[in-house]
Amino acid sequence: MELIQAVIGAIIAWIVPKLLDHLLAKGKQESGAGTDLVSAFPWTRWCVAHTIAGGVGGFLSGVLGLIGLNTPGGVGNWSVFGVAIGIAQWIVLKRYNNFGPFWAVASALGWSVWSIFQAAQAPGYLGWSAVGFAVGILQWVVLRRERNRAYFWVPANVIAWLVAGTLGFAIGMGLLSAQAPFSTAWVVGWSAVGLFGSIILGWSLRHMPNKEVKPST
Repeated sequence: MELIQAVIGAIIAWIVPKLLDHLLAKGKQESGAGTDLVSAFPWTRWCVAHTIAGGVGGFLSGVLGLIGLNTPGGVGNWSVFGVAIGIAQWIVLKRYNNFGPFWAVASALGWSVWSIFQAAQAPGYLGWSAVGFAVGILQWVVLRRERNRAYFWVPANVIAWLVAGTLGFAIGMGLLSAQAPFSTAWVVGWSAVGLFGSIILGWSLRHMPNKEVKPST
């Protein structure tokens, strides 16, 4: 069951960008493909996309649990969150590089790693760090073809999700302590995870110039 959920998450992460690519094909001609993120990083789109994706991913993962589709470790829940974050990143970055849908797939698979640590009741910092490492390695395979210093992406993900996860959890618990509804604390906490993660990852990407400037035609 756990493997099936992880595979389903990866398939969704592959299909959605493909569909969006066709829907947004007209805008692709006006995109900034090849633009150097060092000088023109889309901070607003990047951070907003992560914040929304964090909230949506958290909400959907919570729904899976409520309807009884969660498994030991919650691989489906974590995979859904990874799908949301991966697709959000892809939507923003497709304007600058041709990463393809595997970028989102890598996020879905990487985030599903959390379930192993959750099932083993390991400390949270190990789970967050492992997710960052897994996502970083899988996305580095794509990033290294387009960007210099792509090796920074692995440690950046480890730090980003460790810090973001810790802060997001603290915010969620703080809201619960303030008598906020659980659903509100849950979604806001996960939105915060997306936001804080985006800041660290954005800083990292901003220091990865294109390998080559593609001539305009």
